[in-house]
Amino acid sequence: MKNIVAGVAMLTWSLWFGGVIALFIFVQKLFSTDREVAVLAAPQMFLVFARYQIGLAAVALVAVFVWRIASPSVWVTTLFFLFAAAFAAALFGGYYITPKMEILRAAGQVHEAAFKHLHGLSMIAYVMEAVSLLFGGYILALAIRK
Repeated sequence: MKNIVAGVAMLTWSLWFGGVIALFIFVQKLFSTDREVAVLAAPQMFLVFARYQIGLAAVALVAVFVWRIASPSVWVTTLFFLFAAAFAAALFGGYYITPKMEILRAAGQVHEAAFKHLHGLSMIAYVMEAVSLLFGGYILALAIRK
């Protein structure tokens, strides 16, 4: 059982963390290459990714919770809290910030202070999520090894 849930945790972490990093890279490249296309495509990418990462985060948290029950360990407990922090950042970004930004974007208010404020919050949430997942990956490796 422990090996199965550890494997599920590893798979979901890799898809989740890889997705966050890929989103950073793709959006940056898109805006530096073709801003006109980026203005249309980036919001759709963030909306789709928000649902994708929430699903992965839920599976990852359940897997780590079951792992903790099956094999109590400080590493697995730490991993759970890191994943929970990343999940909280994903929820905040995906269900609070992104929808509000989309409303402002659709209204043509991307140069307004409110949009810029939300964009800054979004960047903070994604960076916090990425950092939590980065450390989570390290702890995940330690937890599997132990």
